[in-house]
Amino acid sequence: MGTLLIISETASAQSLDALVMEEKRRPLAIMEDYSVMALRVNRLEESARALSERPHRIFRRPCGLEVVFDGLSQLGQVLSTLARHNIRWEWTDVAGGIYQG
Repeated sequence: MGTLLIISETASAQSLDALVMEEKRRPLAIMEDYSVMALRVNRLEESARALSERPHRIFRRPCGLEVVFDGLSQLGQVLSTLARHNIRWEWTDVAGGIYQG
């Protein structure tokens, strides 16, 4: 099982930092660069509506959505659904300033 964060292209840096530092995402120790990948979309609310048309498990988070999926094929379905609804997206790293050498 995996999760995918979907955030608005207007999400603030503070809200993204809070998201990354949530207990379930924060590692105990970081020995290299640390990344939390997400989809940055141009229309977050439309994304929620489009994804709710299919049997995706979607949870609202303070700075966006979290989609739970069981396998890689479901990730492809999420991306296809967004494309069908003309929602622009890009991969982005939301863990901007976390590094421990």
